[in-house]
Amino acid sequence: LGAIVRMDYKQQANDKLSSNVRLEGGYASGDSNASDNQVKSFSFHSDTNVGFILFDQIMPVLTANSVDRLSDPDLLNVPPAGLRYAVGQGSVSNALYSQLAVDVKYHKTLARFGWVHARTAADMVDPYATAMNGGYSQGFGDLEILSGTMGNELNVRLQSAIGSKESQTNLVAALDGGIFLPSETLSFLDNVWSVQTNLSFVWGK
Repeated sequence: LGAIVRMDYKQQANDKLSSNVRLEGGYASGDSNASDNQVKSFSFHSDTNVGFILFDQIMPVLTANSVDRLSDPDLLNVPPAGLRYAVGQGSVSNALYSQLAVDVKYHKTLARFGWVHARTAADMVDPYATAMNGGYSQGFGDLEILSGTMGNELNVRLQSAIGSKESQTNLVAALDGGIFLPSETLSFLDNVWSVQTNLSFVWGK
């Protein structure tokens, strides 16, 4: 089960200056039983933008490392079939989140400030640690806290397009920076910083 609710408030000061405030809430169900052959969690499409650290970087690494260790043939002769679906691909899953994004655009330059708060929808279970614990649910980082707040993420994006007014081709440069502040279910992590750059050609005004 999954759902997203968005609300936007836009203001146009003049032909060049505009702003937009977006408040978004989302829910993607989870699967607290990592030891069976069924995956009951819901995942949004990976193009759903909810920050760019927690769901794009942290959760895929944690789940991939756990599944790789559990798939070791020396540990299990036949790993559970559902394991191949347990690795996050940058999508939102097992989460209840709220997101605030404020955009300020002047001509072809955009500044975006974002905040994401996320908590688990169901118990967040480490498949490998659970197997090593005799099938009793165990969280990532050997934590016994399986549900609760995952953390908060603060992001900034600066983006600018270069191109003549008559041209339909623009060179778009973007710089993203952010920090994830872990809490409760991910408290074993340090603060995670990330900086990304992107350069692309866009056809159309």
